[in-house]
Amino acid sequence: FLYQAAALTIVLRTIMRIRKVAFQRLIHASYELLQAEGTADILSRISRDSHLLSRGFNALLGRTVRDVLMLTVFLSLAFISHWKLTLTFLFVAPLILTCLRIFGRKIRKASRRAMRAYGWMLSALQESTKAMAVVKVHNAEGYERRRFNTINRQVLKQEMKARIIRAISSPVIDLIAIVGICIVCLVMGWMVYGPVGVEPPALLKVGMMLAAAGAAMRPLAT
Repeated sequence: FLYQAAALTIVLRTIMRIRKVAFQRLIHASYELLQAEGTADILSRISRDSHLLSRGFNALLGRTVRDVLMLTVFLSLAFISHWKLTLTFLFVAPLILTCLRIFGRKIRKASRRAMRAYGWMLSALQESTKAMAVVKVHNAEGYERRRFNTINRQVLKQEMKARIIRAISSPVIDLIAIVGICIVCLVMGWMVYGPVGVEPPALLKVGMMLAAAGAAMRPLAT
């Protein structure tokens, strides 16, 4: 409870400071810059993007720190108990890190495009609502509707790309982890029934530690 309360306090205060700095930059920016950027995009950054940041910070402080500590402790205990078997388990770590880098880069690009399209949608919505009288006088409802629908479909397109990348990253990392666990189980069986002749209780202890480490690694990977 204390950890979660402290983490949420840090997140809320950090987002408050980010909104404060963003508004200061906005209010002191030149008029030419505001015209070029568009007020809708700026409003989207202060409201929507800050909310997305709070979710990311909350996940980082609320779960990632805990999982990193658990992963470090259990891997250290397993390495002390049986370093050869632990190294066998860790051979999948470079593959998982490589996948995380690839998927992370693609998700960031897709998210940036989605947020940019969302800003365009807010800009179109703001222009239509502010100039509603002009739209009515010129009977431009159909034009404004088509323009908004086009931008709205573009937002959906970019968000769908990011969704596909996020959805495919989890099963790929799960598959790599399962292959690593299967290899560890085969090695443990060979150590028990093969010429090595290791006692099962010793390997069971290491296996439980590696299973706990894998459980902590799973949220970090996704």
